[in-house]
Amino acid sequence: MGAVLLTCSQEGCRENVYLGNPVARDDASLHDAASAGDEADVAGDSSPAPLRGYLHTQGSKIYDEAGMVVRFKGVNWSGMETDARVPAGLFVRTIDSFVAQVVDLGLNLIRIPYSSASLASTSRPVTPAADAGIGINPIAANPDLEGMTSLEILDRIVESAAAHGVWIVLDRYRFDADRSNAGQWYSGATPDDPTGGYPESKWIADWKMLAERYATYPNVVGFDLHEEPHGVGWADSDPASNWSAAAERAGNEILAVNPRLLIVVEGVEKVNNFSYWAGGNLGLAYASPVHLTPVSQLVYSIHDYGRSVVNQSWFSDPTFPRNLRALWDFAWGFLVEHDYFPVLVGSFGDQGVSPDVKPEYIASDKEWRDTFVPYMDGLNVGYAFWSLSPSAEGKTGLLQPDWLTPDPDWSSRLQLRPKIP
Repeated sequence: MGAVLLTCSQEGCRENVYLGNPVARDDASLHDAASAGDEADVAGDSSPAPLRGYLHTQGSKIYDEAGMVVRFKGVNWSGMETDARVPAGLFVRTIDSFVAQVVDLGLNLIRIPYSSASLASTSRPVTPAADAGIGINPIAANPDLEGMTSLEILDRIVESAAAHGVWIVLDRYRFDADRSNAGQWYSGATPDDPTGGYPESKWIADWKMLAERYATYPNVVGFDLHEEPHGVGWADSDPASNWSAAAERAGNEILAVNPRLLIVVEGVEKVNNFSYWAGGNLGLAYASPVHLTPVSQLVYSIHDYGRSVVNQSWFSDPTFPRNLRALWDFAWGFLVEHDYFPVLVGSFGDQGVSPDVKPEYIASDKEWRDTFVPYMDGLNVGYAFWSLSPSAEGKTGLLQPDWLTPDPDWSSRLQLRPKIP
């Protein structure tokens, strides 16, 4: 299907819009992993549904090249952002077995966070020191990966995902593998790193390298430019803290390399004295949008978590959990409700049931889950659950500690098909 461009003047429509075929939310042609899997079961064929090339947007929807609406249903595969420098779990299972399980669960997307350091030609999987962890080779179950760089292992994951019909979104999580996530998209020289850190030019160069590297893999559909921006502004007057302008610069340079990639731009933390989750506040994203060429490749993104992650003020509101829908509408849901832009929930989760979590937080998390998942479904927004790993960045995962069994509660809420390999 070729691109159709027009100029329009109605609210929410801007020039050079790539037109797909408008589809109602309950239309039978909605293209997601669940419907594709159901059709395969009826036909007696368990093979994954083919991916229809690159994706584009119109209004609040994402379309494939056949003009069918896409809803991402995915999971983060964390680890490449850590000091292990490789997605987690490869010490116990193969790449193909993980990707196949993603398909079996009815998911169609893997979001892969990485550190800038893990892209270096010298970066390889690191076995934690015996006094700092389990001391197990992080790729022990994949002997074919021995000697490969972190980036070459990412290649293998991309290839496996392509073979299984799974989309990939890459997420720049942090600069250094062994440091916390930075709110800014760049860093300067520090006492620990006097060489100049990661300037914006390096950040953009890394993304352009990845765009070139995966240009022949149309299942690599999106680049999430930076994880959870905070301490920065949207449409800020100071260039050093203007996240939306930086996202625009990076996005357009990436699209000059591959104009069919989705550029995923997370929100900030604070807009006009209203604070929300880091990376989740899109209050100014319609009034001051990120301008990309082509405009059909912009997807905004948010993150949201339960009380056990951070005890935000809204969890203590006497109207909780009834106050949550208004909170989400105000922070980002309006973009979808008014058909302005697509939004991807790039990360969500909580700490689960654990002796380390206060009982009142566990109860609050349940109410948050009860409200958040139906809210996502009601808007038909795509998502990537955090995370595949049983424990990553302080949150419980989709897989239990055996690295095989899906969490029953999340599997039920997300309407997954919890098969055990």
